Amino acid sequence: MPDKFDIRGAGEITDLVDNVLIVFRNKRKEEGLACDNLTDEKRKAWEASFDALLICDKQRHHSWEGRIRLWFDKESQQLSDNRERRYLDMEANEWKIEWSNK
Repeated sequence: MPDKFDIRGAGEITDLVDNVLIVFRNKRKEEGLACDNLTDEKRKAWEASFDALLICDKQRHHSWEGRIRLWFDKESQQLSDNRERRYLDMEANEWKIEWSNK
């Protein structure tokens, strides 16, 4: 798992900035799902794991640092913190599960 010390260059680079955000792609999941001899149980386990992590490794003016698990929806080309396909309906001001074709 990368952290701010894995950023290429001198250590002063991360010392100068206010925020360090790292996007980590879960290539192990992609490789695991690409295997031909997967059982249903292993496939479900791989599908349940995250596709990417958003890692906040430094915030100068705030105290929170941590990780947010993200799942990729191929159809909408979006990363989401929820495995369900959902979108914000601006007219109704609520989250909905499926896309509507108006």
